[in-house]
Amino acid sequence: MAVTMIGHESVGTFRGRDDGPEPSTISELNPGDENEVLAFLGERPVHTVVMASLIHDNGLVSQHNRGSFYACRDSQGRLEGVVLLGHATTSSGQITPAPDKSLA
Repeated sequence: MAVTMIGHESVGTFRGRDDGPEPSTISELNPGDENEVLAFLGERPVHTVVMASLIHDNGLVSQHNRGSFYACRDSQGRLEGVVLLGHATTSSGQITPAPDKSLA
C-alpha cells in the first residue's frame, strides 16, 4: 500500500469568494500549534473527534497520522479550518458561504 506524504513546501493563498476582502492563507501545521488546533476542533467535538484523537495520541506531526495537518487562516491570522491530507482526507471548517447574488 502506498501513502503519499505532502512536504513542508506547501504554503499558499486561497481566495474562496469573489466578494471576500482578503485571501485565506493555507500552511502546514507544526508542533506547538496543538493547543490552538484542539481548541478550534473542540468547538465541534462530534464532527472532529477523529482529528482531535490523532493529535492527542500522535501530535500534529507524526507518521502515525498517515498524512499532514494543514490550517486555513483568514487575513487576520484566525484559524478558519483544519484538514488532514494523506491516506484519508478529513477536514473541519467554519467558513461562511457567500451570499447568493441571484436572489438579490
